[in-house]
Amino acid sequence: MNFSCESRVLYASGSRPARKNTAMAALSLFSKARVLRSTVGRRAASGANNYVTDLVKKHDYEHYLTLLLLPTSARRAAFAVRAFNVELAMIRSLVSDKTIGKMRIKFWRDTLDNIYNTAPPHQPVALALREAIRTKKLSKQWLTRLLDARVNRQC
Repeated sequence: MNFSCESRVLYASGSRPARKNTAMAALSLFSKARVLRSTVGRRAASGANNYVTDLVKKHDYEHYLTLLLLPTSARRAAFAVRAFNVELAMIRSLVSDKTIGKMRIKFWRDTLDNIYNTAPPHQPVALALREAIRTKKLSKQWLTRLLDARVNRQC
């Protein structure tokens, strides 16, 4: 007998499906996996939102207090944009070599391209920014101008 991966998983857990119910069991496992994947995705987004909130609170406290006054529907996106700004502002203070600073700027430039074209890297600010772009329809040009302004100040 040749069982599929889903059948082997069910067999290993002790509930071996009948041959005609294998398709139903596979469909059930697929549904559970999809629910699990969406739950993990929500946890990652929640973790990213917590991270950007803490980042802004730690490095830009005045804006943190101001953002708390925003309506809840706009707050997450605003924290994502402010965290992006904090990340860009910290480049100069975090790096000792100008080449490393340029590499970080290149990372954020590529990250913006990936957010709009494919998928961002698994970095909390990038994930929160992608969610803000998706929900609030932020333009790539605006975020690129923010990046360019930071680059011009730092060079």
